[in-house]
Amino acid sequence: MFKVGSVFIPVTDLEYAAKWYQKHFHLRLIEHFEGGAGFYFPDSTVQLGLIKTESPQDPHFIDHLGQKNSSFNFVANDIAAVHADFTNEGIEVSPVSDFGGMKFFDCQDPDGNILSIVEEVPGSPYHSDEIKKLQKK
Repeated sequence: MFKVGSVFIPVTDLEYAAKWYQKHFHLRLIEHFEGGAGFYFPDSTVQLGLIKTESPQDPHFIDHLGQKNSSFNFVANDIAAVHADFTNEGIEVSPVSDFGGMKFFDCQDPDGNILSIVEEVPGSPYHSDEIKKLQKK
């Protein structure tokens, strides 16, 4: 049986990035380790690791339409509030878009990593409640 354990993000200034992610994503520190730091989310078992790099890296991919995509996203309960908070904090954000009822926007961390923020749509087959139902089958 498998599940996602951790997501890793490359950063050039580990200490600054750690503070930034803790502030904006409410992460809690597990520990610092050689060349990185591990964090957990208060409401998730998925962990996030920040890994020190010498220069900015591009952890994204280009889809068949030529669009840059994140390999993962962050789920927000109130995307409008998060978008407003990030905007007020001076974080570069895209407009909130609606894709078939799913609301999302992208932002950038201090290293220019594109981070996708989404709001789950009740009733969507991808909503966490629907996934839990599938897992019980």
